[in-house]
Amino acid sequence: MRIALDGIPLTLPKTGVGHYTSELARALAQALPNQQVEVVAPSNLSPIQIDDQAPDNLLFKSIKVGPLSGRWWSIGLPRYLRKTHAELFHGTNYEVPLWRPCATVITIHDLSLLTLPKKQQRRRVARARVRLPIMARAADVVIVPSEAVKNETCERFKLPADRLAACEVNG
Repeated sequence: MRIALDGIPLTLPKTGVGHYTSELARALAQALPNQQVEVVAPSNLSPIQIDDQAPDNLLFKSIKVGPLSGRWWSIGLPRYLRKTHAELFHGTNYEVPLWRPCATVITIHDLSLLTLPKKQQRRRVARARVRLPIMARAADVVIVPSEAVKNETCERFKLPADRLAACEVNG
């Protein structure tokens, strides 16, 4: 099985989502040693911050994009996933390809972009208002960090609870 994860959070200074992406990629690669796990991002962003201690089956890839494939979520990423025969894509920060050539999982960490818009960058809020409902409905599975976020996400986006998985971590 080929699994791909959104590497965009690793092209920026690492925050919570970057740490989540990095640790999730490492855990998947360790749990599935006979599978290939790729962390992918478009080449028009900064290089992915790689970890020297990554398992051999964990690859970090900067995907070359041009004028058309630079439209990452609608053209570049779907084209790459189809070409490489990826079977699963995990959007670690609420984005999945608009055209889905494989199964998709999305993580929604919280809904603060929608519930606390004055505390966020306007551009990010505007994008989230349009895209977050589309992405939540498009993904095969939605991962959230708690039952509270699960309930809020189901209610806001009118999603059936069985499409969401609350992955609470204790301790």
